[in-house]
Amino acid sequence: MFRVKTGVAQLGSWGRVGLVLAGILLAWLVCAAVAFELFAWPGVVAASVAAVVSAVCGAVSQAIADRLQAGGQALTAMGVSMALRMGVPLSLGLFWQMRGSPLAEAGVLYYLLVYYLMTLAIETLLAVDQLWTADRSKPHKP
Repeated sequence: MFRVKTGVAQLGSWGRVGLVLAGILLAWLVCAAVAFELFAWPGVVAASVAAVVSAVCGAVSQAIADRLQAGGQALTAMGVSMALRMGVPLSLGLFWQMRGSPLAEAGVLYYLLVYYLMTLAIETLLAVDQLWTADRSKPHKP
C-alpha cells in the first residue's frame, strides 16, 4: 500500500490547531469575497462571525481530541470533537436563523456549513495521520 509521510505528527497539538485555523482563514477569504458580492458588507460580517465561531469551536475541538487521543481514547476523541465542531456552530446558526437576525438574512448558516466542512476535512486528515503514526510506532508480531 502506498503511504505518504506527511510530517504532521511532528507538529504537536498547537501545530494541529494552527492548521485548523489556517484552513478556516483560507475558507474565510473565499467566503468573504462571495459574501461581499451577494450581500455587501452585512455579508462580510456574517462570513466573519461564522468564521470566528467555527475557528473557536474547531480549535477547542482539535485540542480536546489531541488530549483524548494521547490517552488512547480515539473513539471518544472523535465523538467529542464532532459534537463541538458541529453542535455549537449549528445551534448558533439555527438560533440566528429562527430569530430572523440580520446575520441570517446575510447567509450566516451557509458560511457555517462551509467552515464546518473545512474543519471536518482538516481534523479528519489529522486524526488519520495521528492514528497511522501511532500504529506504525507499535511493534508488529509476525
